[in-house]
Amino acid sequence: VSQSRYGAFSFEFAPGVIWNSFQALNAEGTITDGAGININGNGSLTLGGNFVQIPIMANFIFKIPTETKWTPYFGGGVGGNYNYVTVTSVSGIPEPSAIKDNCWSMGYQGIAGFDYECTKEISLGLRYIFTGSTQQVFQGDLAGFSTQGSFTHTVNLTCTARF
Repeated sequence: VSQSRYGAFSFEFAPGVIWNSFQALNAEGTITDGAGININGNGSLTLGGNFVQIPIMANFIFKIPTETKWTPYFGGGVGGNYNYVTVTSVSGIPEPSAIKDNCWSMGYQGIAGFDYECTKEISLGLRYIFTGSTQQVFQGDLAGFSTQGSFTHTVNLTCTARF
């Protein structure tokens, strides 16, 4: 089995942007106000706003050597996610000044795909990426609000130029 001139292992720095608009907030647990009143249970609110994540990952990729122009690969990585939340309305009522908050969480990725070598310098491919994050704990306008983490599935068409 021969290997390409670029080797079977590679490292990549992979920043990105994941942007989602809010539709609803589904909550479960205990809500405590300043007067010591505790409310247990679950509920839902309609929300307007956005949840933006900026994953900054370091990935390791293993390319499976083949005797063809097709190169399958898989890999994974770890890094951090910068999480930013803006709430512009609650239950259809606009917030006079948007509620904004941000935090960092640990991120991780799983990757699988394949490339087709068009020339020695150009490859086209298809890539699947699973991106996840650990719990997000907000400390500013949304102090006390946290999530169990988030997950995103992405399919990308790729074009690689080697020079």
